Amino acid sequence: MSHVIFFINQIQILNMKKIILRFKNQLLLIAVITCSISFTACNSTKEKTPESPPQTTVPDSTGSNTQVATYQCPMDCEKGKTYNAPGQCPVCGMDLEQKQ
Repeated sequence: MSHVIFFINQIQILNMKKIILRFKNQLLLIAVITCSISFTACNSTKEKTPESPPQTTVPDSTGSNTQVATYQCPMDCEKGKTYNAPGQCPVCGMDLEQKQ
C-alpha cells in the first residue's frame, strides 16, 4: 500500500512541475512582448528641437550691418521664441538672457 501512495505522490509532483514550467513559459512570453512593444513605442516619437530663427541685421549710421541682439527665456518656456529687447518671460517671469 505504501508503494501506491508513493507512486501517486510522484505523479502529483510531476504534474505540479509541468504546471510551473508552463506558467514560466507564458510569463516569459508576456515579458518579451511587453518589452518589445515598449522599446518600439519609445523609438517612434522623438521630439525635434526647434530651429533657431535667422539673425536679422540692421544697418547702422556708418552703413555697415550690425546684428540685433536676441533674448530668450533661460527655461525655454516658449520653445525657442526670441525677443529683440531684454525683459521678463511672460510665462515664468524670469529675466530674458541674451542669446549668442
